[in-house]
Amino acid sequence: MYSKSERYDKALDLHQYNVEHLSKDDMYTMWSLVEIIKSNINNANHTDADAACDILLAEFSQQPAFPIEVYQIAMKYKKSGRPEKAFQLHQYNIENSSKDDVYTMWSKVEIIKSYIRDANDAAADEAFNKLLSEFSDQPTLPKEIYQIVDEYARAGRYDKADQLYQHVLDNWPEARQAGLEHIGVAEIIVLSFIESGNDMAAQEALDSLIADFNEHPDLAWTLDGIAGRYEKVERYDEARSIYQKIVTDYNETDYALTAQKKLIIVAMKAGNDAATQTELDTLITDFNDHPGLPRAIIDIEEHCCNKILAAESWASDNYLNPVKVWEKIIKRFPDFFYDDPDLYYFIACCYYQLGQYEKAIEYYSIVIDKWPNDKHVRGAQHLIHICLERLTNT
Repeated sequence: MYSKSERYDKALDLHQYNVEHLSKDDMYTMWSLVEIIKSNINNANHTDADAACDILLAEFSQQPAFPIEVYQIAMKYKKSGRPEKAFQLHQYNIENSSKDDVYTMWSKVEIIKSYIRDANDAAADEAFNKLLSEFSDQPTLPKEIYQIVDEYARAGRYDKADQLYQHVLDNWPEARQAGLEHIGVAEIIVLSFIESGNDMAAQEALDSLIADFNEHPDLAWTLDGIAGRYEKVERYDEARSIYQKIVTDYNETDYALTAQKKLIIVAMKAGNDAATQTELDTLITDFNDHPGLPRAIIDIEEHCCNKILAAESWASDNYLNPVKVWEKIIKRFPDFFYDDPDLYYFIACCYYQLGQYEKAIEYYSIVIDKWPNDKHVRGAQHLIHICLERLTNT
């Protein structure tokens, strides 16, 4: 009750009383000690947390709920930025708890994930093989294997993720029936082939994913991720094809708007101005009533801005593209307004760089009038002065 009423100091006093006065065979004593450990971890009292943790391991290992508490404390240490202490507790759980306990298995999985993050392949392989042999009777083991495959993918080890996945399906076929063949795993396989440059295998894996999970609620989200990976490796034709499929198949969802926006950005990245304008026309026409359209426009302009910032030299097209986008929007929606001074300052700067000083003055003035206290105001005033000078000289 004290904890629920946020009287944590009083609650901690009572837990401390429990630990000092109740029997070490009582599970409530253990739970009070666990709460003390968690409180010390939250407050970064490392010495007190570690000391209380030592007592837990020494005196309560026979409690039925012991593996649960050790696992949860380990995860608390991990979240607090002490992965080495978390690793020690997971290791203790594995060595001192029953192999029939699901929390012992979870500790084993966390150990494997730790090895993966440290790029310790030999240790990860050895621990994974022990996981298969020691916990083969656990019904949730396939889900844990998926977590390990996913951890390899997060580490960018798509080759290893694919190898492990295929190894399990080849040598432990019941995993397929048990649910390992998840759309996320199928996605990882496609990504691994993309990263390795195996175009044919990537396309075959993608076709298989679409066929196998055609009715899956996460298919559009998954396809978006795959298209993004193609985009990252500058395979713009493949990315465009997938984004187009999302627009076509999910035309009444937010996924379609997002994919249409990305079709414009991909065309820009590919340097295809004709495609950029065509896709922009489609965005304005097909999504004119969508509430997310303004945000999509801003995202496109932000992409243009980032490209300018990353450019090593001045290029007129870098400033022309955002102006073309903006002018099409204003022509279609004359009253378009977005409450963001950064946007209008950026448009003004694009006009300035293109030598269209009257337009630049117009948008610098919008910044000054709409947001008089904004960080860009002084810069806008200075640049208006320069624009006027250049117009006078001209």
